[in-house]
Amino acid sequence: MPRLNWTGSKATMTELIYELHYQGVFDNGSSDIRLIAKFFESTFNFDLGNLYQTYLELRTRKMSKTKFLDALRDGLIKKMDDRDENFRFSSVLLIIKISLLRKCIINY
Repeated sequence: MPRLNWTGSKATMTELIYELHYQGVFDNGSSDIRLIAKFFESTFNFDLGNLYQTYLELRTRKMSKTKFLDALRDGLIKKMDDRDENFRFSSVLLIIKISLLRKCIINY
C-alpha cells in the first residue's frame, strides 16, 4: 500500500487530532491524545513538534479557532449540494425527454 504524506500544516493536523480526540472516536474515547498524535505522525510521515503549543496557538486565534475543520465541513456540504443539484437537473432533463418521447409516440 502506498504511503500518504501529510502536506497540510501543523495547525490543520492539530485541529483534526484534537477534534477526533474530543469526539471520542478512538477506543471509545479512552485513547490519550499523545497516542493519537503519534499515530498520525507515523501514519502520515509528519512531525508535529510540540502538539500542545500548537493547540494553544489555535485557541488564541481571533477569527476562527477551527479554521480547517470549518473548511472541511463547508467543502463537504458544498460537494453534496452540487451533486444534489446535478442530480435534480439530470432528473428534470430525463422527465422532459420522456414527455417529448411520449408526444412523438402519440402523434406517430
